[in-house]
Amino acid sequence: MDRRFIQDHGTNVYTGCELLVKGALESQVNLLTGYPGSPLAEVFDVIRNNADLFKENGILAQIANNEALSVARLNGSQMANLRAVAFMKSVGLHVASDALAIVI
Repeated sequence: MDRRFIQDHGTNVYTGCELLVKGALESQVNLLTGYPGSPLAEVFDVIRNNADLFKENGILAQIANNEALSVARLNGSQMANLRAVAFMKSVGLHVASDALAIVI
């Protein structure tokens, strides 16, 4: 586990993908999901490298089969009153748009 992800003070250097994961952790999410694609593929490497941290905090992190399924999981977590985040590249939003229509 990378100790930078549990650092609560001071400064450090992170990549953009690492900051997405750190922000999700600081927001106390229960689910991290999404579909990998450049430039976000590294997010799932960061998640895999810190699997112990997620397990300790009861956070489920899984890659979805596509963007629409990752957003469908967001819908389910919303119904269960859980915090969740889905990572996808910008063109993946087109694939996820049908599932996003239900979120509201």
